[in-house]
Amino acid sequence: MTGSGITADALEVDTGSGSVRLGKVQSSRVSIDTGSGDVEVDLTLAIRSLLVDTGSGSVTVRMPAGTGAQLAVETGSGS
Repeated sequence: MTGSGITADALEVDTGSGSVRLGKVQSSRVSIDTGSGDVEVDLTLAIRSLLVDTGSGSVTVRMPAGTGAQLAVETGSGS
């Protein structure tokens, strides 16, 4: 799944299999869950909470400097 320029109060993405690439995300709460696949997310605003869970895949998160947030990232196999 690929998306860019996403604006929402809360964003939830759940895929059984496949990579998730989201650019220019403006949301205070983001949850991404994929059974198998890489996750890449580019946050343009400060965020309150971010949850990323992938069974197998790497996780890359970019956010503005100085962001104070609660982050939870889990991968069974990946970096």
